[in-house]
Amino acid sequence: MIVAAAMEGAAMRWMRSRCLFIVLLAVSAGILEGQTSPPPSASAPPSASAPPPSPVPVSQILPEATRAETRLKKIQSRLTVDPGVTEVQEQLPTLQKEFDQWRASRQRPLTNTRSLKLTHAISKECFFFQTRSASWNQRLEGSSKKIDAFLKELSDIRDTWVATQRAVASEGLPQAVTQRIASLLALVSQVEGQMKEQRRALLSLQQQVTALQADILDARERIEATEKLIGARLFQEDSPPLWNFFSSTEMPTAVAKQFEGVSLDYTVTIRQFLALNPERVVLQVLILLFLTTVLVGLNRRLTLAGSPSAEIESALRVLRHPFFGALLVSLLLTPLIYPFTPTIINALIMIIIVVPLLKLLPPLLPALARWIVYALTGLFVLDIMRSLLPEGSALQRLSLLLLTVFGLAAAWYTRSIPKEKRLMHAVAPAVGSLAKVLIQALFALSLLANVTGRVAFSDLLISAVLGSLYSAVALYAAVRVLNALVTVAIPQLAPWSNIARTHGDLVNARLKTLFRFFARLMWLVITLHLFRVLNPITNAMTALLREQFSIGLAKLSLGSIVAFGITLLVTYWFSRTVRFALREEMLPRLLLARGASEAVSLLTYYTLLLIGFLLALAAAGADISRVTILASAFGVGLGFGLQDVVHNFVSGLILVFERPFGAGDLLQKQQMWGWVKEVGFRATVITTVDGADVIVPNSELTSNEVVNWSRTAKPRRGDISVPVSYGTDFHQATLVLKEAARKHPEVLALPEPEVLLDRFGENSLNLTLRFFTRLEVFVRVSSELTVGVYDALKAAGIRIPFPQRDLHVHWSDVDKEILANPQKPQSPPEG
Repeated sequence: MIVAAAMEGAAMRWMRSRCLFIVLLAVSAGILEGQTSPPPSASAPPSASAPPPSPVPVSQILPEATRAETRLKKIQSRLTVDPGVTEVQEQLPTLQKEFDQWRASRQRPLTNTRSLKLTHAISKECFFFQTRSASWNQRLEGSSKKIDAFLKELSDIRDTWVATQRAVASEGLPQAVTQRIASLLALVSQVEGQMKEQRRALLSLQQQVTALQADILDARERIEATEKLIGARLFQEDSPPLWNFFSSTEMPTAVAKQFEGVSLDYTVTIRQFLALNPERVVLQVLILLFLTTVLVGLNRRLTLAGSPSAEIESALRVLRHPFFGALLVSLLLTPLIYPFTPTIINALIMIIIVVPLLKLLPPLLPALARWIVYALTGLFVLDIMRSLLPEGSALQRLSLLLLTVFGLAAAWYTRSIPKEKRLMHAVAPAVGSLAKVLIQALFALSLLANVTGRVAFSDLLISAVLGSLYSAVALYAAVRVLNALVTVAIPQLAPWSNIARTHGDLVNARLKTLFRFFARLMWLVITLHLFRVLNPITNAMTALLREQFSIGLAKLSLGSIVAFGITLLVTYWFSRTVRFALREEMLPRLLLARGASEAVSLLTYYTLLLIGFLLALAAAGADISRVTILASAFGVGLGFGLQDVVHNFVSGLILVFERPFGAGDLLQKQQMWGWVKEVGFRATVITTVDGADVIVPNSELTSNEVVNWSRTAKPRRGDISVPVSYGTDFHQATLVLKEAARKHPEVLALPEPEVLLDRFGENSLNLTLRFFTRLEVFVRVSSELTVGVYDALKAAGIRIPFPQRDLHVHWSDVDKEILANPQKPQSPPEG
């Protein structure tokens, strides 16, 4: 029997696993079928031509003509030129002229340059023209689509009334009706002619913009070709060795002319940037003002509070200069505010960031590490100034040499500083030693490349190293400012926010982790960009993600799998955050029924997960319309392998909507007591009185008996058995017990305590003290009240008896004789 039962259980488990495999296979087929379905046949028969327009019935001619005229006048009122199109028409000649001047001025530097930094700067300037022309072309396409829609509507109106005119020609209608139709058709022709004229002007303007885009695309292709050529020759000698370079230097007048041309180019670039982004500039200024106001308010409030904690005191050191903290954060948000920024704008921003850095960062670092901040800031500013010098000049190469020597000396000097006081240990303690060695090696390699005539490679290394270090320090300072802001703001929000009051430490830790993550990600992107490897890595990853592989007839790509996973992770994180906010902050403020808030948050959580799963399928390229296949496959699984899961899921739905208990209720299930921690769709988590979390399937809670001690607001009754000796005054004992219960502050006055005579015991009168108290303090009150009863009885002289037994011994005559004569020997019994 046991063997048969075991074989039957194994067969059942095998059947379930097989059914689960069938379900997964069917689900995969449903997901992938949308990607493998063949395209519709090209030989499909053409659709039938549109039916001819129906004439307007005679009885409806006049009212329909009135409605048609109203519609025509409304269309005619929209013939006014679109302000966006007018703006394009006015600014196109200016942009064309600026582009021609820019292309002429960049032709010679682009041909002779050896610097990837310069080609990248020219590429970003070209991107400005490309973005401007693309936005104009998109605006013109929108206007052209509107005109096409109006022309289609006019054509339908004309066809309808031409058919009507032909149909009523032999009807002998009054002349006024036929004239009304003729005038309506004349109005249609007039509006249609005006609309076509406007479309011709729009197409002409669109052709000019398209021609400009073609020129910009040609320039961009030349820039990309130059970048590839410079990258291929990056490690080759591009200038005479240093010992032969200064034999022929430029005349001062030539250098002055080069400076003049550079300054004029930068002025034009700055003017174009401000003209293209007026709203974003205003937004950045508003962010600066907002952050300054918040930091000033928090600083003033905490200063008036006095005696802050150590953590708040550390935050106040950062917020001591609120304007500079706000300036630093708002400037570092520049890549998120603007779609692109020219090189000169980036240089100006990084130079301005120097001021808040020198104000905020030194007080946060050890004394020996502060001079490194000053040295690094000075080197970075000098590198920016050097990049503005004319390319190929002796001054630029000499400044590059001096910059490399100073950087190498500063990096070498850090060897004498203790590890815990180094700047890199404060910014990135895990990689501080490795970064120090790598920085020294890169400085030495840059110096060697400059001396041997590989100036482009040396320029790339020194700019990338200094820019990466400076970005790390700036981001570190910004993270410290944001951490201080969060540390100070959360306690201030506690009176108004449940989350800040009960989960302030958790929110603080999570936000700080988020700030560090984004800062490291931004630093990584900046560093890869400075070393000119960001685009190659991005292109390689894009090609890898687009690479397809086959599973049977289905074709998948790594990109679709990654998109599916990322969408699921983001959805999971977002749904948990929304559930947390609903449960802890929003729903408690509403007057909902008991347990309703938990049900709403749970349903919202799973609804968001379902939506996220569908979005993940769409991101992976699956055909959502084939969800019926998934449903049918899921139905097969329900009948076999997923019975227990579905049973628990349906039981969870019953618990959520019926709400027999909620989070915080005290349940008794057989011998287990505990408080409900969380009600899920599959299982319920109960925290026992011993502190253990027990995961109970929902089906057990709906199928078996469960006692909910806290479903209603009624108090919990407690009983204390009190034995007293026979002969004790019952009335006196009753008064003593009631008085002991009344003295306890946690015992409720109503219902009032009472004393009952339970029974006459063998050794005592068994009394019972009955009292009521709140459920959450029941155990503690029972213990304290038992001690109070003992003290009260002792003080009243009432004795609590202990069990007594009377032992009656019966002796025989022989036993009595033995006891009387213990020394007399006894004869053995006969026989």
